[in-house]
Order: sequence, then C-alpha cells, then structure tokens
Amino acid sequence: MRSGFCFALLAFAISLSCVGAAQADQIRIVAFGTSATYGRYLSRAEAYPAKLERALRAKGHDVVVSNAGKNGDLAAAAMARLDAAVPRGTHIAIVEFGVNEVKLKGLDTAVIRKDVDILVARLRTRGVQVLLFDYMQLGLASIASANGATSFAYPSFLNRDARYVLPNDPLRHLNAAGYDIVAAQILPSVEAAIAKLKR
Repeated sequence: MRSGFCFALLAFAISLSCVGAAQADQIRIVAFGTSATYGRYLSRAEAYPAKLERALRAKGHDVVVSNAGKNGDLAAAAMARLDAAVPRGTHIAIVEFGVNEVKLKGLDTAVIRKDVDILVARLRTRGVQVLLFDYMQLGLASIASANGATSFAYPSFLNRDARYVLPNDPLRHLNAAGYDIVAAQILPSVEAAIAKLKR
C-alpha cells in the first residue's frame, strides 16, 4: 500500500516537473501600449496581440502573447505600470507609444522620444527583447537602435482607410480587419526575435 502511494507521489512530482519545463520553454510576449494595442471598442480576440498569438501558434511556435494595452495611455504614465504590465519572465515586448502624445496632448517630439527611450532602456536592462513601433514619424528607430532593440514602422496608412477603421470614430481606431494587417506585418519581426532567443 505504501509503495503504491510512493509511486503515485513520484508520478505526480514528475508530471509537475514536466509542466514546469514546458512552461519554461514557452515564449512569453507582451504587447505594451495604448488603445492601438488594446483594441478599443473590440473584443480582445479581435485586437492584434491575440491575432499575432494565433498566427505564431499556427506556424508551430509555443507562445503566449499578452495584451497590456491601455486606452489613452502615454509613455510617461506607462512607466508606473511597466513592471506589472511586462512581468519578470517576459522574453519579448512589443512597445507602442507616441500617438496619444501627438494627437491628444500635442507634446514636443523631443519629450516623446525621451519618455519612449526610458521605457525601452528599462526593458532592455532586464534582458527583454524589444520591438518598438516607430509611430507617427517620430523617428523612434534611432532609439531602438541605441538600445539594442528592433524598430517596426506602424502601418499608419490603415487609419486613413475606411475599410480598416471603426465607423463614426473620430480617432479612427482600427477594426478587426485592420488588426489582421498589423498582426501579419509584425509577424516576421516577432519570428526573428524568437529565433534570436533560441540561438
């Protein structure tokens, strides 16, 4: 009886270790940004982080992509939630800030660049790979390069095309079809980051 109990206990311990190993191998990605990341007025399944996760899994990658977008957020304000939004153990962060600073606050480009630089530097210090959306012609590619991150041009043309934006939305947030394109365009950059992790 006792040997049976010991065998069951050993089997349980092995199963836990296997689960832990599987979780350790899983690539954890966080999409960190504004409503352009969150998917305002849409379900989370329709925003680009969920679509990106499905596309990566369809290509055989064991990933989880968390949506840490926040409506109306600014890079400076996001610093207070950075550690909670992008927790320890995150491998890749997709960072998207700048649009609200320009459209809603009218902040100077130098201020926006400084705030984004601080965010990216904090993540890189933790060893997180960063993909940075270069948004609204802010010239954030140089910030990415200076921090050993990768920049990606946000496809802002989508916000000017009625096929890809929500109707009657003065801020022209993307609809589900627009996020299909965002996910597809960023997919190669994310796959390259995953390959870098595995080297």
